[in-house]
Amino acid sequence: GHVEAQCQLGFMYDEGIGVSQNYLESVKWYRKAADQGHVEALYSLGWVYYDKYNKPVSPDYSEAVKWFRKAADQGYVKAQTQLGYIYFHGEDCIPQDYSESAKWYRKAADQGHGEAQLHFGWIYENGYGGFSQNYSDAAKWYRKAAEQGLSDAQYKLGEMYYYGRGVPQDYSESAKWYHKAADQG
Repeated sequence: GHVEAQCQLGFMYDEGIGVSQNYLESVKWYRKAADQGHVEALYSLGWVYYDKYNKPVSPDYSEAVKWFRKAADQGYVKAQTQLGYIYFHGEDCIPQDYSESAKWYRKAADQGHGEAQLHFGWIYENGYGGFSQNYSDAAKWYRKAAEQGLSDAQYKLGEMYYYGRGVPQDYSESAKWYHKAADQG
């Protein structure tokens, strides 16, 4: 079968676009594409098992992690970022693991993923996951995310300038970044 079509059918049944919403049918099509290594299908299948609202498929976090990891191992940034999130917070049977979280956030951050850059900055600012607290590295990652327009990163960068953490204290630079964040609501 055509792998892109299988993934797209999975999505359409998942969202109820052009067909009646049917999660079991969605899983069937995602699985066909995932079995051929289709990275978006692997990631989407992870979400089916992760999402608490996808009934009748009840959440199964270890199953979700299995599929996210398959996509992440192919370099898929959304899956890497999701694994970073899951390990940072811990989920039911998935223990909190800051170093595992940092590993996945780093992989996605290095590929330019703004959310991952923001969280990787947070890891440096607070010294999680075996990383020494390092304000200049935190500010560096916050800046990368802030320049992509992430309001939370703009706020954090404004804070770094306000307190002079990892950057020279500079109230006008702080105000500039606070403004950018504030303008986004």
